[in-house]
Amino acid sequence: MWTDNASKIDMLFYKPYAEIVSDIAIETDIDPLTIGILGLWGAGKSTLLNLIEQHYKEKDGIICVTINAWMFESYEDAKSAIMEALLRELEERIPAEETKKKFRALLKKIDFLKLGTKVVSSAAPVVASIASGTPLPLLFSVPQNAKEIGGVIKNISDSVQNIKDEYIKDDSTTADSVVNNVRKFKDEFQEAINTDKIKRVVVLIDDLDRCQPERIIETLEVIKLFLSVNKTTFIIAADENVIQYAIKKKYPKVDNFDVELDKEYIEKMIQLPVHIPELSSKDIQNYLLLLVMQKYMKPDSFEVLIKKIEEKKLMIGESAIDYEQIQEILNSESDIYKAGMKNECDEVAKVILQIRSIVAHTLKGNPRQAKRFLNTFITKRQLSKLYYGDKLDMGVMAKLLTLHKLNPDLFDKLNEWNANFDTENQQFKRMRQSLDNDSPDSEFAKWHKPRIKDWVKCPPVELEKKNLNKYFYLTREILKKQDDIESDLSEESRKLLERIGRFNPGLADGIMRDMKELRSSDREDVMKVLIKKIESGDIESNVYSLLFVNFSDYRGEIIEAIKRAAKPLEAGDLPSFKAMYSEDKDAIENLLNELKNVKQEIKDRIMKTGD
Repeated sequence: MWTDNASKIDMLFYKPYAEIVSDIAIETDIDPLTIGILGLWGAGKSTLLNLIEQHYKEKDGIICVTINAWMFESYEDAKSAIMEALLRELEERIPAEETKKKFRALLKKIDFLKLGTKVVSSAAPVVASIASGTPLPLLFSVPQNAKEIGGVIKNISDSVQNIKDEYIKDDSTTADSVVNNVRKFKDEFQEAINTDKIKRVVVLIDDLDRCQPERIIETLEVIKLFLSVNKTTFIIAADENVIQYAIKKKYPKVDNFDVELDKEYIEKMIQLPVHIPELSSKDIQNYLLLLVMQKYMKPDSFEVLIKKIEEKKLMIGESAIDYEQIQEILNSESDIYKAGMKNECDEVAKVILQIRSIVAHTLKGNPRQAKRFLNTFITKRQLSKLYYGDKLDMGVMAKLLTLHKLNPDLFDKLNEWNANFDTENQQFKRMRQSLDNDSPDSEFAKWHKPRIKDWVKCPPVELEKKNLNKYFYLTREILKKQDDIESDLSEESRKLLERIGRFNPGLADGIMRDMKELRSSDREDVMKVLIKKIESGDIESNVYSLLFVNFSDYRGEIIEAIKRAAKPLEAGDLPSFKAMYSEDKDAIENLLNELKNVKQEIKDRIMKTGD
């Protein structure tokens, strides 16, 4: 099985990214420097951090420390916990006793700072942001108290001045003030690493996007306010969307302050953003095959395989790596597989090769999703062996799991058809034969989507000859269930759905244009959400008529959703139905005839426009 843990082996071939980031981190002219490794959940950010860490192992004077922010999620005072973790790591890594003493002194100061108290949680971020020159977004740690500071505050400038007047006083009168403690801690931390033994301290922050919003902000604040000094580089791996959400939640928009706070915050906090690109379909196909090889090969042999693939630059070839190329690299060596695993490796690799080009499109360029798909397949394969021995065709199992990934509705539909199996699955056979028709029966319209067509045609092709009862029994936990589509949407899809939710006729052309420009997989996800909303009556006719007019591939689904909604037609719906009738007279006429409680007068008015 494959875990979600970061890999120590570069199967994603991120090494060029790791080398570039690693070199910039220690050779930068920006001092201190914060780098953001930005990518979606499961994109391989942790793997990239591992490669960066490995890059520094042979470099003298470079101290690389990894901190998992999620490990401090349950701490009442995450700020002090993170500071303490870093200081203890530095103390252990520095051989010079004099420098060790400085870090020990700083560790004692952490308790004195009392970062977990109410005073610091409310006042310190505000005061420290002014004292240390940190960007204005940090001033909004306590928006609820802003008007209380110095009386009635008219604007942001007045707020800043009042905070200064209230908290930043002469050192002689506030020797132990929060501001002075922040300054002193930062100065002493700087002094501690100002030794010839340390050229650069590189701190890798992982799993920040798994934390609660308040913990995310606390971590970013502690980096900027206390730890970001000369000779330090912080490399933060996170999903930018999660960070933006945390900022918006923690720092609500301030009246008369026309700034996108989340973007401003990130831009000020992170000097160098590095966006991990989404893996292409070809990259995912390669990754699926390599995951199979990793499972069955000895670790040392697998590492050799990866190095040879890198040397031959196969990962940047025009087509996906095939099994023959792998075998050619391995040169028929027999001692590279785990005991008794070669035949199983050949079997599983063959099955994955049959479906990987199709399933790759459903994994949204996400390595973690690729692992999970393979885990599901391997689990079903093992269950099949336990239940039925070698009787089931694993190619069929993989194909069915791929259909569920592509479209859970069709997976359930195939199960319904299979219930009527006698000597053949007649409905599946009719559907497969209908793929040659340019105008499919509405019953099979969903099967005529390009990716579903590819799925039907991938081996084994003639599924109608297979009784699938045993296969569906092994996958019964996913039958009659629908994936939570909206939880897995891309950011572009979410934004488009938000715009549709705020639909304005004047923006219709722009929305339809942007929807057409979406990747086909994202557009499919958006349409799944919209079809469900049509069924539930949550979308007005002026919206779904636009979808009907602009996306002919989905007309059959839109019509079926309108039927299931059984929503009475009103006078305001006439323009929408006239527009749809103009596009497809027969389909809309049939729809009107099937809808109940539609007066003949309304039907005539709709159909008259199309004449």
